[in-house]
Amino acid sequence: WIYVDSPTGWLGGQSGNLWISKDQGETWEQHNYGRNLMGSGDSYTAVTKDGTIYYTDLYLITSTIDTSLDGGDTWLRNPLATTTWIGDRQWLNVGPTVGAIPGAKAETVYMTYNDINQGLIIQRLQYGRLGYFWTQGNRNLPVTTEVGSRDAFCVDQNDGTIYLPNKESGGIAVYVSTNGADSFTRYNVLSSDEDVQNIFVVGDCDTGGNVYLTWSTQAHIYMGSSADKGQTW
Repeated sequence: WIYVDSPTGWLGGQSGNLWISKDQGETWEQHNYGRNLMGSGDSYTAVTKDGTIYYTDLYLITSTIDTSLDGGDTWLRNPLATTTWIGDRQWLNVGPTVGAIPGAKAETVYMTYNDINQGLIIQRLQYGRLGYFWTQGNRNLPVTTEVGSRDAFCVDQNDGTIYLPNKESGGIAVYVSTNGADSFTRYNVLSSDEDVQNIFVVGDCDTGGNVYLTWSTQAHIYMGSSADKGQTW
């Protein structure tokens, strides 16, 4: 299945939209979550291997999580999903649960966002499927206090390694966790930020364990790749 989401505008009083195609894009079903007092500032969608769909809307004060266990026919809403307050540009991703955690699901859902007062926060959903019971990673501390662009992260589907790209005053860095977001190590990707003009650096992983980042200078689009868990690029 293919999923495409879009926000409808903050303070617009309407939730975001999600379109689902079950036939390789030939036809689409539109889903809307009804009236939201705060509207829809940003949206994003993640899907687990068992078919659970997680959709998030941004309120700025917090973010929502809407969960569907039946392919989008019905939804359960958690209107206060973030573990801290005043968060911006949230992202979702899913990867295999790392470590032996009693009662945890086989897959962990991660959310990152910029806490306006603290920095880059990552939280995780490891128990149950309904979008509740999130816990904050990195020992309840921000991954970094410098958040230049609130970038899109990725999770290696082989071993659960998390890659958080972050545009900083000195260029682009990536924060890497191999223990399910318990802690992170910072690696440098780009030493100059003169040419990084876009808001979101985007990361992704392939099936061989390589990780990729893309960013724009407005004149060109660049890609960086790493074959050693983000240590060199």
